[in-house]
Amino acid sequence: MKYLFVLSFLLVLVVSTYAGEYQFGECGPKDNYLIAKDKVTKKGVFFGIPNSKKYVLKQKSSDPRTITCMIVTDRKKKCDASVDVVSGGIGSKGVTLKFKGKLGGCINSSVKVYGKK
Repeated sequence: MKYLFVLSFLLVLVVSTYAGEYQFGECGPKDNYLIAKDKVTKKGVFFGIPNSKKYVLKQKSSDPRTITCMIVTDRKKKCDASVDVVSGGIGSKGVTLKFKGKLGGCINSSVKVYGKK
């Protein structure tokens, strides 16, 4: 019984520290220029209604960088949103991401985009 309690506690601890992370491309030492760092949030809606949000990055500088790596991290476990690249991305100068939350769920993610000249 004691072992079952300890095992249950460890399982809860592991599950509660989970944060989903998506990585697109390979992040290496040469990809250390941070192009963008943003938060993407949207509150949950009524149960049964899918929740989604688009994130668009268009570089405004006169010398835009080529995207080499993107890291998207769920900031809250309960949101657990997925993300897809709609256009652009690795090898281009911009990107459009589409976030999809669970039915009735929220979206609360951080986006970091890295690149090189």
